[in-house]
Amino acid sequence: MSPCSAPVLGGAALLASSALYQALVERTLTLEVALTRYLVAVALAWVALSAVVMLVGSPMTSQAGGSATDTEPPVGPGAPGGRTASDAASAPEAAGPG
Repeated sequence: MSPCSAPVLGGAALLASSALYQALVERTLTLEVALTRYLVAVALAWVALSAVVMLVGSPMTSQAGGSATDTEPPVGPGAPGGRTASDAASAPEAAGPG
């Protein structure tokens, strides 16, 4: 995960929100101190979110494979067994017991 990504910068803004509020609204904290705290928060958020992505996996990537029950068998000229769409439409469904 990039340290300049939106989740990292947004998480750092949440972590340093009180310092940013004190510096930008109340003027009780210098801007240098608030920005220093924000940069430290960026580093902490980046490390934390990178660890989560390493443990869970990135939501952007899809895993290959999957369950055979939630997909239809392939149909087309390159399908195994040479099935075509007309074969699949005219083929009777497998009868269950009874």
